[in-house]
Amino acid sequence: MVLGTFFSCSQPKQADTETSKKPNILIIYVDDLGYGDVSCYGATAVQTPNVDSLANHGMKFTDAHCSASTCTPSRFALLTGSYAFRNNAAILPSDAPNYALLYCELMHILAI
Repeated sequence: MVLGTFFSCSQPKQADTETSKKPNILIIYVDDLGYGDVSCYGATAVQTPNVDSLANHGMKFTDAHCSASTCTPSRFALLTGSYAFRNNAAILPSDAPNYALLYCELMHILAI
């Protein structure tokens, strides 16, 4: 216990102070969000003060590209760094079961 307290009170190492100078990077990856859907980019129908605050205290990017027109391969590319269709990542067919809907139906049945 005393040894842990001793080390926790010691001065940070040089490497620790160098890593604290690295920027914080926040990626907000949202399905079906258009360029003008947040107020910091000109939306008037809805106000997004928290996103506006992030944009005002950081960087705003105005040119972005996605790897596919649907979210699944785009998320795959973002998370893995590789092109989804070169790795046999596929989009579920339109008749695939919607597990979220099935779960909601089950909860409704169990609640009755």
